Amino acid sequence: KANYEFDDTYLFSATFRADGSSRFGANNRYGYFPSFSAGWKMSQADFWNIEEISFLKWRASWGQNGNNRIGDYSYTTVVYSGQNYTFGPDETITNGSVALSAANPDLKWETSTQMDIGVDMEMYDGSISFTADYYLKKTSDMLYASPIPLVAGTAAPIQNVATAENRGVELTLLYRNREHAFSYEL
Repeated sequence: KANYEFDDTYLFSATFRADGSSRFGANNRYGYFPSFSAGWKMSQADFWNIEEISFLKWRASWGQNGNNRIGDYSYTTVVYSGQNYTFGPDETITNGSVALSAANPDLKWETSTQMDIGVDMEMYDGSISFTADYYLKKTSDMLYASPIPLVAGTAAPIQNVATAENRGVELTLLYRNREHAFSYEL
């Protein structure tokens, strides 16, 4: 992780994660997830002269996270022994084994990529605060137990099957009354 601040006005941050999980096979055991952010406190700039707005900050960020929340050993076939069955014309009881699930050696990390652009503003020495955010989150390679025919005789394998996208706007408006003995916030 690295942070940089210049003149209490320009802010930068970068993070890089390398996560490993034994829930994935050797092909995709590790996931790599970077993130970056930047901010500009516009109200700290030399040219700023709007008295009513005591604080104004623009910010943007982009980053990735990984998800490994699946059962253990989903990348390989788990075999359960001690399953007796009859075999041959004499129906001799024979010891056997059964595969509990189908293997998926190419199973990989589910990845969420999120972008956010926002503004923070305080007016009249903090009596009124306003925050606005536009966000976009895209989750790819979603982990899911894909249905298979019952005749396969095993549980459904976990696979990377889908992509989902969420986007929206979040707005917050806060009023603080601190001028009297009775103070409140709305």
